[in-house]
Amino acid sequence: MNLKIGDKVRPLNEVGEGLVVSIDKNDVVQVRGEDGFEMPYPKRELVKVYDENDAQEPVKIVSEEIDAIELEVEEDNEEWENDTQPVQSLLEGVYLAYELTHPKHFSNSALGFYLVNNTAYDLQYNILMNAGGAQRSIAFDKLSANNVILLEKIAKTAIEAYCTVTVQLLFNKNASFQLRQPFSDTIKIKPAKLYNLSGFIKNNFTDNIAFFAPVLITDALKNMVKITPDIALNIEKAILGKEKKQQTILSKKHFRNSELSEREVDLHIEELVDNSRGMSNGEIVQVQLNHFQRELDSAIAQHLHKIVFIHGVGTGKLKNDIHQILKSYTNIRFHDASYGKYGFGATEVIIK
Repeated sequence: MNLKIGDKVRPLNEVGEGLVVSIDKNDVVQVRGEDGFEMPYPKRELVKVYDENDAQEPVKIVSEEIDAIELEVEEDNEEWENDTQPVQSLLEGVYLAYELTHPKHFSNSALGFYLVNNTAYDLQYNILMNAGGAQRSIAFDKLSANNVILLEKIAKTAIEAYCTVTVQLLFNKNASFQLRQPFSDTIKIKPAKLYNLSGFIKNNFTDNIAFFAPVLITDALKNMVKITPDIALNIEKAILGKEKKQQTILSKKHFRNSELSEREVDLHIEELVDNSRGMSNGEIVQVQLNHFQRELDSAIAQHLHKIVFIHGVGTGKLKNDIHQILKSYTNIRFHDASYGKYGFGATEVIIK
């Protein structure tokens, strides 16, 4: 990782952030914390923190820069034995794919962002992303039947911007065919899925393992089917070849119990309200904080041992507000949750 004096960084195994004040020839970095004190850290134990301006626009990083960063990273403890995993078949349809360019460096691997055309149709596609409240086209071209195209290569720290993507498609064939209506839909996936290695599969379209988000599928009658949440879940089960445990639905409490003493709470706004359109950033954060407080109070009342809050990266405001609230509790300690599972986007709370 390339660091320079003045960069904001975060230690991998500690809570808090600081500024780089010096870097010596042995890659020991002096970091001035929020309390004004300076502490030395090995360079490999620091991650760069991006500010609000960085978070508003997706950061495109060329392959050479990403490869140079990843060569400095030691292999993760959670390795992927790519050769031992069987190739998984995809249902006929169109997918967005997120490929791990370096599967054995899961925590820091860049992602190849692909459009996969597993149909008999040639496609004309337009891929758009949100940019300051408007839509920005990031890719517009043609893709032949049963083919794949790399749209962008993105850094792991920028993936949340690529989790909500609008896909527009036109269908064509060289021979006579039944006319298909143009397709347009916004595809949303939870960022946490891209921080969990279990969702990545070996396949026939990408060189390395990838996570596949269905855009549309072709049913037995050759009709194009729009992806709804229940269809997406069934497709994921089919791709992974295994059934997921049924989750108990508790009104609007969007969490799942991994054990009786643990809980995971997703604070992304789309998990908390049916439609956030028209809400200001301040209103969204307030809804998230209110839900956070209710879940924290509930966890304490139920004598849970651990609760993980998935807040995402964004501008960092929600995370900072959560940490300020947690600091007021004497019976709680907290730290960044597992990077391998959540990246920078979650906080783990231990209740004493």
